[in-house]
Amino acid sequence: MSVAGMIPGRATLAPGKVSVGAFARRLLQQSRERDRLMGDLAGGEPTWEMLLHLLAEREDGSAVSVPSLCLASGMPIATALRWLAVLEEAGKVLLVPGPTGRHQWRVELTPAAADQLRRLLIAWMSD
Repeated sequence: MSVAGMIPGRATLAPGKVSVGAFARRLLQQSRERDRLMGDLAGGEPTWEMLLHLLAEREDGSAVSVPSLCLASGMPIATALRWLAVLEEAGKVLLVPGPTGRHQWRVELTPAAADQLRRLLIAWMSD
C-alpha cells in the first residue's frame, strides 16, 4: 500500500507529495485520536478493523454476521470472538440474534460508537 493510501481522505495524493515527517505526525495524531476513542481497548489493529468494517457495512445498510466480522478482523475465530466480547463489554457493539435464532447472530455498532467513528473519520477526511 502506498503512503497516500494509508491516510484517510488523502488517497489521491501521490506518495512523493507527503513528507516522511508529515506522515509520521499524521499517524501519531490518528493514533492518539483512535486511542481516545477506544479507551482501554488494547486489541490493536484487529479490533480497529472490526469497528471500521462494522461502520462501513452500517453506512451501506448491510447487516454483519458474527462469522463475517471474525473473518474481517484477520484474527483466528476464537481470538476474534474474545475481542468481540471486549467490544461488547466496552459498549462499542451489540450482539443481535438473527431471525431464526442464536446461530445467526448479527453484530452492530452501538449508536454512540457509530457516531464517534463517523465524526473521527469525517475529521480525518477534512484535514
